[in-house]
Amino acid sequence: MKFLYIYGIPVLQLCYCQAAFSQQFDDNFFKENALKTSYAIDKEADAIVLYEKIDVVINREGYGNMEQYTVHKIIKNLKPSTSLHNIADVKISYPNSDHFFANISNLKGTTYNMGGGVLIKSELSKKDILETKINKGFSERVFAMPQVKEGSVIDYEYTLRFNGIFSLLPTWEIQEKYPKLKTEYGLTCPSNLTFSIIWQGLIPFSDYKSEAEAAQNNALAYRIYSESIDELHVRWVEKDIFAIKNEPYLSCIENFVARQDIQISGNVVNPFYNRRMVTTWEEMDASLLRENNFGKIIDEPDRFLNDAMDSLVQPGETPIAKAKAIFNFTRSNFNCRNYSALYCSNDDIKKTFKNRSGNDADINLLLLKMLRKAGLTAYPLVMTKRGDIRATEKYPILGRLNYVVCVLQIDSDAYFLDATDKYMPFGVLPEYCYNGYARLVAPVGSGENLSTEDVKENNIFYFNIYWQNDSLVKIEVNEKMGKYRAMAFRKEWAKDDKKVKEYAQKESAVLKGDVSISDIQVSHLNEPDTDLLLNYTIEMKFNKNNKLYYFNANLVKFFEENPFKSAHRYLPIEFPFQTYDSYTVHMKVPKFYKPEELPPPALITYGDGDMKFKFLTEYNAASGVLSVNKTLAINSTTYSSGSYEDIRSFFEKMNKEENNIITFNKITE
Repeated sequence: MKFLYIYGIPVLQLCYCQAAFSQQFDDNFFKENALKTSYAIDKEADAIVLYEKIDVVINREGYGNMEQYTVHKIIKNLKPSTSLHNIADVKISYPNSDHFFANISNLKGTTYNMGGGVLIKSELSKKDILETKINKGFSERVFAMPQVKEGSVIDYEYTLRFNGIFSLLPTWEIQEKYPKLKTEYGLTCPSNLTFSIIWQGLIPFSDYKSEAEAAQNNALAYRIYSESIDELHVRWVEKDIFAIKNEPYLSCIENFVARQDIQISGNVVNPFYNRRMVTTWEEMDASLLRENNFGKIIDEPDRFLNDAMDSLVQPGETPIAKAKAIFNFTRSNFNCRNYSALYCSNDDIKKTFKNRSGNDADINLLLLKMLRKAGLTAYPLVMTKRGDIRATEKYPILGRLNYVVCVLQIDSDAYFLDATDKYMPFGVLPEYCYNGYARLVAPVGSGENLSTEDVKENNIFYFNIYWQNDSLVKIEVNEKMGKYRAMAFRKEWAKDDKKVKEYAQKESAVLKGDVSISDIQVSHLNEPDTDLLLNYTIEMKFNKNNKLYYFNANLVKFFEENPFKSAHRYLPIEFPFQTYDSYTVHMKVPKFYKPEELPPPALITYGDGDMKFKFLTEYNAASGVLSVNKTLAINSTTYSSGSYEDIRSFFEKMNKEENNIITFNKITE
């Protein structure tokens, strides 16, 4: 069996069935499409991919394999807004190091426009193709297609030829932000290779012997497969694929698009070659532990840490005290330069220690070494960051892993540690780490599910309001920030203390009249393991002759507006964490004012307590105390698209309640 299919999650993959697409790219084809102003698949689309093809070739050359792939793309531009920065600008990234590199050849492009009833061709010039170095390992070719405007058809292709072979072949991104009339992926390789395919989609591929047979059956998704003694040919084709668009509160759109990843899994005639293949997570663990820039760094001599450890760890300390001292030293003294690295930046971690900087792997594996040197049990945990396509428990794809943290084990308790940010609390991971399957790398490794359901954010707002006289009100503001909100403000406020006052001014902007802010105090700004507290005083002057005073009952809104504006949604809703926010106002109303009818209490719920918003105002005439209380609880973080209409309604109702105004009448003698 040459291909092992590993099916990923079902995704939204809508197809529009239209007449068979003719694959004749002559002047008539380009003229016909240059004249078109819309396509039935999506009449509102900014652009349409008319044709797309990736051809991968792996052949025997010398003592190893040579990989190359060719990309060909034809796109119709339909709107002026897409002309310059989306479809016209092309970037090609490729490896360019001493040990592994690629050459680009056959790079050509043409833009087709109609003018005076004539097809006008504008060729891509070599002088308009720029090459830039991205980093030590990669370069980039950049070019802009010429003369692109509304109605243009652009056509470009290129070939990348490598001096070695990746086990992970180029991804086939079947579904993207523009609709596609036809996309295909071809593979030619020696017949002794085997592959694993990680596929996301709803439309299964049907097998046909030829393109004509597939066309005869009006196939929208099909595979054409042939094999000889020495060579394997396979071509996957999909037609008429709707675009997929990003939506608010979505972790990563790539988790839900139709796509196919192909990874070489073995060589049936070369056992030595198989030893380099990774087909299980256990093999991935072993491979990472053998890597010079990963596992071997953990095990290398650590005498360079002796002096630092002697000052950090005291005899007789508890394990947790040792861990906190080491963690605090690491997060406070090292600067992270790259937050998306699986491997250390070099194979000598002493350089990281000496230079006090590195990427996430450098810093967190250094932390791990120090914890182990103190006699503690710690392991690396590798993952895919939120915002990138998730790793899958079913099969390891090395290219998806892009972050490393540390797991500390003390008795039966596990602490997840990330020292890349000086404001990161002990035992807390960045919110982008909670992205599903992660892998604890050890001789006997294990999977960890980092779920957003395990993360809780709690913000508390308290306002104490009292009148000085009939023209001056004082408001004492007290805020306790949740850990992620606190991290963001600690970074901002530590750089510029003026930002604190700007924040207070922004919060008080809902108040009318002559407003001033004083007595600003920030507690625990540089103590990330302690709650961040903000206190300040607002003075508000107004005309004492006014007969009415209007009070905005919501000095802080949990959501300024409904984040779900679209009438329909096709993808799940994914909140980054569970939320519990509370807001309280305590107002001492003077005898010369009396509130009119108060807003009625509100209780808005969704599901079985999945979301809950409460709003309550009360006035005690005897004591003259007005209180406003509201809370928002989001207890589940992931919801299906079928829940969208009800969730949208929940936020719409909450937004209405967060605009309540209380009117006070002035009592005259």
